[in-house]
Amino acid sequence: MALQHILYLRFMKYLTFLIVLLHMVGIGQTETQPADMVHFRFSAGLSVPVLDYTSNDLSKGCFTQPGLALSALFDWRLRRQISIGLEASVFQHPVDVSSLGAAKVLNDPFLQDLYIRSDPYRLIGLFTRISYGFLHRKEVRLSVSGSVGPMWSRTPYQLYKPEYFLAGPPYYEITESRDLSLAYGMGVEAAFYVHPYLNFLLSMDMKETHAAYGFLTASGIRTDHRRINFFNISAGLYLTLY
Repeated sequence: MALQHILYLRFMKYLTFLIVLLHMVGIGQTETQPADMVHFRFSAGLSVPVLDYTSNDLSKGCFTQPGLALSALFDWRLRRQISIGLEASVFQHPVDVSSLGAAKVLNDPFLQDLYIRSDPYRLIGLFTRISYGFLHRKEVRLSVSGSVGPMWSRTPYQLYKPEYFLAGPPYYEITESRDLSLAYGMGVEAAFYVHPYLNFLLSMDMKETHAAYGFLTASGIRTDHRRINFFNISAGLYLTLY
């Protein structure tokens, strides 16, 4: 867990350094497209959980693995360097059931073995997004962005088949729980010229939110608080509509 935290901090430091460096390089460049233009972007890629979200700690982790990221964005270029838009994104992160089962066996002295079938974690976000372009050439446009908005998250349905040293239930299940929370993110992207109305896009961004999931137990409602962090590496198309 300490190593994951160090790697995450280094990633954020290098991302900030890259943004500052590219901004310095891009000072004085001119934009080839005028302002007041509407664009549509669609991208798909890899979504990588980090920190507590991917931790194998039963008390605060989610045992998640890299999964899928899908995103669609409409934006309007207010000025030559500034755009605002609305972004809808879907993220899916599978669960490492081997690590989850091993952690539960170690935590229960009466449990001999455990088989788990699990759905993935699913998240849907709707973000207000603002971006700033800092390097403008005919072949490429580099920009940074910030986003904020609601995120709907859902824990996985899980089926457990335990083997106890003594007697025990043949199986039990944990049903899904849902939460709506405020999420925010930041990123950097490069749009490569293909056609006056078409660009190829490469992007990297991170998202964070804090969710609270309620579960019904024999003693009442239990609320699990989870910090959700992940970054995405995506490719897509960036279209100029008009």
